[in-house]
Amino acid sequence: MRKAVRLFKQNASGETCVCCCILMILDYYRLLPGNYPTRRQEENLYKRWGSSLGKMKEYADRQRRFVAGTPLTAAACCLSEFDLSVRMVHSEKDLIDNTRHFYPEDLFPLVREQYLSYMVQCQDAVRSETGVNINCDRIAEELDAGQILILMLMVPGSDGDTPHAVVADKYREQDGERYFHFCDPYFGRYEVTDTELEKKIDVPFGRGYIAVKDIANVTDKNNCPQII
Repeated sequence: MRKAVRLFKQNASGETCVCCCILMILDYYRLLPGNYPTRRQEENLYKRWGSSLGKMKEYADRQRRFVAGTPLTAAACCLSEFDLSVRMVHSEKDLIDNTRHFYPEDLFPLVREQYLSYMVQCQDAVRSETGVNINCDRIAEELDAGQILILMLMVPGSDGDTPHAVVADKYREQDGERYFHFCDPYFGRYEVTDTELEKKIDVPFGRGYIAVKDIANVTDKNNCPQII
């Protein structure tokens, strides 16, 4: 693995944050061909794992901010194809819900069906934890255990707050405060305090993250899935 996660910023579409997080993790564990992630890899990941609803004109035109991007469960499926330990952690027992009415009522069943389908697809390769109290202490515990996280946040967007994925790789403590470090494919590198993080992870359809750790020293990239 590398000494630190290297930042890879997303393309101008605004829809590939999850794919870029996947690439940053694969790059960290040296599981990518070449020396650095590429736009071609980003695009190919999105073609394979991006939301099918976001690619359908009837939804893409009218409700794009609700369907564009890549489901977090799809990212877990993708990462499970490599020699990595992958856990999918949700605050909700049903993975996601709509009790806070983030999604339009007619759209949510389709979003949920797609989201759950990936967990069925990779159920033997990805450990699923539900009903978890996801807070700053939990995230710190994961980082202390050597996990790298793809963490779902809410960030301001042109149409209102929008789900957005970042890589959380470490934190530090200073003067009684914790500072969590993010590699954000849109905003770059930055740190947030406990208070700031608690606001950001309050995702209205349920908190969630992917925890990733290597399970073998893989040096033969020829045996790794090809995403280029």
